[in-house]
Amino acid sequence: MTDFKNVVMNERLYGYMLAQAQPPNAIQAELIARTRALGESAQMQIPHEQAVLLTMLVRLSTAERIVEVGTYTVYSTLAMALGLPPTGRVITCDVSEEWTAIAQDAWRAAGVADRVELRLGEAAQTLRALPTDAAPARTCTSSLSPSPPRHGEV
Repeated sequence: MTDFKNVVMNERLYGYMLAQAQPPNAIQAELIARTRALGESAQMQIPHEQAVLLTMLVRLSTAERIVEVGTYTVYSTLAMALGLPPTGRVITCDVSEEWTAIAQDAWRAAGVADRVELRLGEAAQTLRALPTDAAPARTCTSSLSPSPPRHGEV
């Protein structure tokens, strides 16, 4: 029996998928280039086709508030902010001032800085500090981004 739940990605399927996604705009292309220049850590950035999907999912869900743990250089945050209505908000947290400085430049350039609230610090502390009585009327989405292991952690 064939397992139709798992689709094996091959070059032909990947090429088709890329052909369906709109190409990166100038701001996204610059962000991709800046992130690649960071070296090995650039593998934490989501690929553009996933960013297109995130934007679409946020629009379809009519989310008004998103909580993201792990900003890195902002590609996923930017994608979600672009999908939000002007009154929407992404609360994103990270521990790196260096990487989030790149992120803030991209938010401003894309015109979504007013939709993004960056909280620098440990994710657990940030999440505990979120208001519990301010739940939005619309879907609340969360995104967990990978982070590199810190010294001494497994």
